[in-house]
Amino acid sequence: MCPEGAATYAAYKKALSDGRVRRDERVVLFNCATGLKYPLPPVHRTLDQHRPIDFTTF
Repeated sequence: MCPEGAATYAAYKKALSDGRVRRDERVVLFNCATGLKYPLPPVHRTLDQHRPIDFTTF
């Protein structure tokens, strides 16, 4: 929901790639931001909860 969460995940992926975190280790990604200070983009489509999601259309 916010850039801070994405930065946390990107740092985790970098730590995996350079060996600071091993793949067999458990990691907690802490994101304290709520995303409320960032406007959400307009919604132009909805998902039907009764049909499978076609991820190729996104």
